Amino acid sequence: MSKRIKKNKDGTKKNLDNHLAPKFDYPSEVSLYFGFSPIKTPTIKKEDIDASKSFSMEQDGSSPLSCVCEEKFAILRTYLKNEMHSLPQPVMLEYKKPLRGMKQKKHGENHVGLEIIGVSSAAAEALAIRTACSILEDEGYENLELRINSIGDKDSILAFEKNLHNYVRKNISSMPTELQKLVKQDVFNLTRNTREEWSKWTDGAPKSISFLTDHSRNHLKEALEFIETLGFPYHISSNLIGNPKFCSHIIFEITTETNSGPQLVAHGYRYERISKRAGLKKETPALGLSVFYKPIKNKSKLRPLPKAKYCLIQVGFAAKLKVLNVIELLRKAKIAVAYSIFKDKLSSQILSAENLKVSHLILIGQKEALEDAVVVRDINTRVQETIPAEKLAYHLKSLK
Repeated sequence: MSKRIKKNKDGTKKNLDNHLAPKFDYPSEVSLYFGFSPIKTPTIKKEDIDASKSFSMEQDGSSPLSCVCEEKFAILRTYLKNEMHSLPQPVMLEYKKPLRGMKQKKHGENHVGLEIIGVSSAAAEALAIRTACSILEDEGYENLELRINSIGDKDSILAFEKNLHNYVRKNISSMPTELQKLVKQDVFNLTRNTREEWSKWTDGAPKSISFLTDHSRNHLKEALEFIETLGFPYHISSNLIGNPKFCSHIIFEITTETNSGPQLVAHGYRYERISKRAGLKKETPALGLSVFYKPIKNKSKLRPLPKAKYCLIQVGFAAKLKVLNVIELLRKAKIAVAYSIFKDKLSSQILSAENLKVSHLILIGQKEALEDAVVVRDINTRVQETIPAEKLAYHLKSLK
C-alpha cells in the first residue's frame, strides 16, 4: 500500500518551497549539494524562551560549547507549525544565524545553522560534519580537527549523573573553594572544567562514555566509523557534555589551528529530548550544528545549482561509509547528485531514482567500497561501467 502524500489546502503537495531563503550564498550552495534546504531564518518567540527555562543550567564558562535551548525550541516549533513532519524524513535545513531575537554575532563573522530532523542514524552526525567542513574548507580554513564525546541516551545520562554525584560527595571536602562552588551549582561543571590546577579532581571524575547503554555505544561506534572514513583527525574529549538536561548522544566541536592555539569554528549536538515539550506527539530525533567563520572576499559569482542527472545508490554499510566522500568529490566538480545516505533498501533507492528521472545511477556495493570504485549505469540502456572513484567526476562530465 502506497503512503498517502499530505497536501496543502490548495491541493498541492507539501514541500519546503514556501520556507526557502530568498537569497543563497556560498554556505547555502555547499549545503544544497549535500541535500539541505536553505530556509528563512526562524524567529525566537516568548514561548520558546518560556519553554526553555526548565532546561537552563549553570555553566562555569570554561567550554566554548554553547547549547542554546530556546534556539532549538524555535527550530522545532518551525518544524511543527509548518507541518514539516508530514514531509519525507529526514528534513534537512540550512539557515543564517543568529535567529531573530538572539544576541547578534561578532562583526565580520558569518554564522550558519544546519539541522537534521527525523532520523536517529549516526550518518546524520557524519553528514552534518562533512557539510560543515566543506563550508569551512571553501572559506580557506585548514587543519580542521574534531573533538567528540557521547553522553548517550536518557538512561546513560542518569547513570553518569548518579556516579558523578557519588564521586563529588566523597571528594568535595578536598576541593578548592571555587571548585566546590561550581559543582554545587551544577555537578556537571566538574566534568566540563579543563583548568590544569584542578586536574587532580577532574581527571579522576567519572567519564560519560563509561556509562553508555548498548544502544548509545553502538551509535558512537557507528559515528566514529563514518568519521574515520571521512579522514578527519579526531579525539575523544570527555569534558564535552553540553547541557545534559536536553542534549543527548554525540556532542562535537570542530577546531582549526591558529598562532594563538585551537580556534572553535563549529559545534553540534542532538536535542530530541525536548521534542515532546516542543509539541511533537513523540520524541523525534534532531541534530543541530552551528558553523562560524570569517568569509573570504572577492569570490566568483554564484550560479544556480544544476539539476541532478545522477542518483547515487549504496548497498551495505561499507558502501554507505563511502557515500559522503563521493558526494564531496562531485561537489568540488560542481556535479549535483541525488542520494539518500539514510535509506538501506535497494528497492526504495531505485524507486527514488526513477521518480527523479535521472539519466544514470552511480552504484556502490561491498566490492566497490573495498576497491574504492563505483559502477555507473545508464538507466535506459542498462549499460554499466566500473570507474575508480577519483575518476568519477571526469567520467560523468564526458557523458552526453
